[in-house]
Amino acid sequence: MADAWVCTRKWNLEGLKQRMAQHDKLHQENILKQILGTTGGWPILLEELFERSKKRDDVRPFLQDINSELRDTNSLLRKGFLASLGIQDSGPAKAILEYVQDLGDNETVPIDMIAPEYITGGPRLSEDECSAGIEYLARLGCIEIQDEAVLMDPIVRIVMT
Repeated sequence: MADAWVCTRKWNLEGLKQRMAQHDKLHQENILKQILGTTGGWPILLEELFERSKKRDDVRPFLQDINSELRDTNSLLRKGFLASLGIQDSGPAKAILEYVQDLGDNETVPIDMIAPEYITGGPRLSEDECSAGIEYLARLGCIEIQDEAVLMDPIVRIVMT
């Protein structure tokens, strides 16, 4: 009713450490890095990890399952995560993500290369749609903008393949 944006932020190392400690789970730095490596800090994936581990203090046995499920195209976890991103119904955002992904693994893409003349495979995007799509994806956490370039989130890259 307020017509306001609410942007969910991914968890960082310090926030995750506090949450793990509050739930009496192991929270050494190497474990936290494993968790962030598997979940990317995405709240929906962390909630799934907490749900699966319930009262167990060591969440590591569940990380491998989550990692495997994110890579399995038939997995309910992967499908749910993709749906939660909100990009499937956004033509421009999805087209931009697919374009960035096609340009290479873990590579940054200059922002000026995310333009209508370069993005093919669907209806031609306008300059405004490209700009709005980049902003939308950055707010969602699907991409990160660094020095006039775009880097795709590693977890998003996995589920988009």
